[in-house]
Amino acid sequence: MKLNEIDFNLMSDDELKKICLKYKILTINEVNTKSRKELLKLIKDYIERKLKNYGQKNVKTFQVNRSR
Repeated sequence: MKLNEIDFNLMSDDELKKICLKYKILTINEVNTKSRKELLKLIKDYIERKLKNYGQKNVKTFQVNRSR
């Protein structure tokens, strides 16, 4: 998985765990029980959710009253 020239597949297990803890994807207890493959999947899902939410928050709707 690659995002903004960062290849998560090349990161060490410790780096993946630090990312999960930094962005509160998992707790300390949960991080130690997950495999590398699971960590990569969780990070990917987190990024996809954030990108989806970011796109929705940028679109603001408002009502305009036009009277003639």
